Amino acid sequence: MQSLHEPSIAHGSFDQAAEEVMEAVSAVHRAVRREMRRARPGEISMQQFRTLGILAHHPGASLSLVAQHLGLTTASTSRLVDGLVREGLISRLDAPEDRRRLVLTLTEKGHDVLKATKESALGKLAQKLAQLSDAERSDVLKGIAVLRHLADMLEQGEPE
Repeated sequence: MQSLHEPSIAHGSFDQAAEEVMEAVSAVHRAVRREMRRARPGEISMQQFRTLGILAHHPGASLSLVAQHLGLTTASTSRLVDGLVREGLISRLDAPEDRRRLVLTLTEKGHDVLKATKESALGKLAQKLAQLSDAERSDVLKGIAVLRHLADMLEQGEPE
């Protein structure tokens, strides 16, 4: 009998394989996000926390770029950013080349909050990985390598 965590992919069933990949990646993503929510400071909303993550990956991002990543309007994002500026987690400056554009960056405090939260979530994930057998951990790492390759292929897109 197949367990809930074993893939049910029949050889040659690429649609089913695609569905299994999407479901597994989504499940892992939800679990990691849940741990990040638990570890983040209580006074910071999840949207604000996501904003810190966006700025860590895109230092000097514009308000519109952050809004696009969050799926929010620029007005909503502006209010969210105002709160983060008040908390001292990000800085907001006019772009030197275009004063109509804002440049958003993490402050040292913002980096510290993000780092502490990420370390807490990573610690929890490491505890769970430690509960797996050596063979299972090896399978996870092999699967991750394949998923990274798949992600690279998806990033390249379809030939035009």
